[in-house]
Amino acid sequence: MGNRINILPDDVLCHILSFVPTEEVVATSVLSKRWKPLWRSVPALDFTCWNYSSNDKARFRFVQSVSTFILSRDLNQPLKRFRIRCCSSVFDSAFFNAWLTTAAQSRVEHIDLCMDLKIIVLPSILLNCSTLVVLKLTCQEMSGFSSVHLPSLKILHLVVFLERTHLAAFLCGTPNLEDLVTKCVRFSHYETKGIFRRLPKLLRAVIVKDAVPLDVLYNVHFLRIEKMVM
Repeated sequence: MGNRINILPDDVLCHILSFVPTEEVVATSVLSKRWKPLWRSVPALDFTCWNYSSNDKARFRFVQSVSTFILSRDLNQPLKRFRIRCCSSVFDSAFFNAWLTTAAQSRVEHIDLCMDLKIIVLPSILLNCSTLVVLKLTCQEMSGFSSVHLPSLKILHLVVFLERTHLAAFLCGTPNLEDLVTKCVRFSHYETKGIFRRLPKLLRAVIVKDAVPLDVLYNVHFLRIEKMVM
């Protein structure tokens, strides 16, 4: 089996490794000279850290390893997917912003973040990333953005928005959106009529009641309206 794997071309090996957690991918570099540089061309980064909240050394190692792996990638290779799942106590927000900025500069296509941050502020370069196709945020409230221009975005899963106006502003920057999920929107006390634009390419939507005017969703093939999740 080992010989069969070794005869595969590098691009096939990198594709296979893209489905493996990054720390395990890097561990393959000890297999042989051929494998040593291979992880730097893998088009995906996948990190998980849920159990380090009470261990300072472990937290530091996690942050250091994520930063090292991101900065050591072959920058000529586009980053297809960046996924991170961890407790917010693991790292400072400055590290988080640096990671996402580097991902955007690497022409990232898929961002998947699952953290217990109360409020998430994404860097401007990511919110104006022309290559981003999928953006999934779990357990975070979106805030702090001034402009959004994501012309390639097709899938947007955002569990929480601080304001209905923020959701409207975000959707205005995603003209090619096909799949929308948002399960908690805090409503403004002022009038929001007319702030939403139609989404002509939207095919699927899972939203909370009254979060988005129904005429915006006129073209969907699948629509589920849920109760507010707090």
